[in-house]
Amino acid sequence: SAIYIGLGAAIDFLHHIGMENIVRRGSSLAAHLQEKLLALGAAIQSQGGKPSAEQSAEIQRLQGRLTMALRIISVLLLLATASMAVARYVP
Repeated sequence: SAIYIGLGAAIDFLHHIGMENIVRRGSSLAAHLQEKLLALGAAIQSQGGKPSAEQSAEIQRLQGRLTMALRIISVLLLLATASMAVARYVP
């Protein structure tokens, strides 16, 4: 059925990429976004006031990207774990 074909394609994709690469890339992206947020926070703090409208918008944008990246990483890791569990039983 289509579900099994899709799951098989996802498993092949994850095996091709490799779990280590998923974790490494995800960690790198999350660290990069966190660094940007920290730098922006430091800039706001050095100004001694509230963030400007542009800074507030950038904070929201970065937080949204970080949240989405972490969700994607979580799903990929869940799929990788499930595929490894299933692969033990597939000849």
